[in-house]
Parts: sequence; C-alpha cells; structure tokens
Amino acid sequence: MGSMNSEKILVTRKIPGSYVNGHFVEGKDRYYTVKADIQPLSGKEILQLAEADRIRESLKIFTTFELEFGDTVKRGQKNYEIQKIADFFFSRVPHYEAIAVL
Repeated sequence: MGSMNSEKILVTRKIPGSYVNGHFVEGKDRYYTVKADIQPLSGKEILQLAEADRIRESLKIFTTFELEFGDTVKRGQKNYEIQKIADFFFSRVPHYEAIAVL
C-alpha cells in the first residue's frame, strides 16, 4: 500500500433506510476518503468479469479500508462500482483487494 501508485479516492456508501414512526426514511450516503493503490486489471481478471462488464473501464483497488459490495469509488471525475472483494486482512500484509467497474 505504499507504492508509487498510492492515491486518495472518495468512497460513497449508501446506508440502508429505516422506518421512523411508521414512515420509511431513506438512508443517507456516508463518505470516506481512502488511501489506495490502483492498478489495471490483467487480461485474466477482465475475462472473469460478467460479459457485459468486460468492455467497461475497470480498476483493481488495494486498500486497508474495508470496501463493501455496492460502494462507489470516485477517481478523478469517474465513479466506479465495487463488483468483487477479496479479504487479505489476516495475511502478512493486511489489505483488501477489490475490482470496480465504471
């Protein structure tokens, strides 16, 4: 996580809504500024995406922040949605790896 590709990204997480006095209230978005290493996907990783997503721009994100499915990652002016997550938090170098698609 300390490589030359390290950068700050904005993660948006939708908090579930709930009922208040019998009325449903939408959940609010929660924002996190996260340090992450960003890499392109390998050809093999691209082929593992859903067929419709293979032509979309995608990123591999390495971070110590626990990303969740459905999180949105803003990088520059583009918003990517988290599609896959791998948890390596109990490895020698604790981190999470995620694939995000535009």
